[in-house]
Amino acid sequence: MGLIGLFFAVNALAKEENEREKVIDHLKTALDEVKNLSGLLPSAHPVRKSEMIKDTGTR
Repeated sequence: MGLIGLFFAVNALAKEENEREKVIDHLKTALDEVKNLSGLLPSAHPVRKSEMIKDTGTR
């Protein structure tokens, strides 16, 4: 591989690294948005089967 080939290989690796960093930044932003939205949702506890039977009056 000559110098030109080496240059293109290094350039391609640099572009891939740049794209990888963009994807990571995008994923971090998306995760922050999900965390923010999940904080807006009310927390609920799971309903037990006995509570469901009591509310509906059926088994």
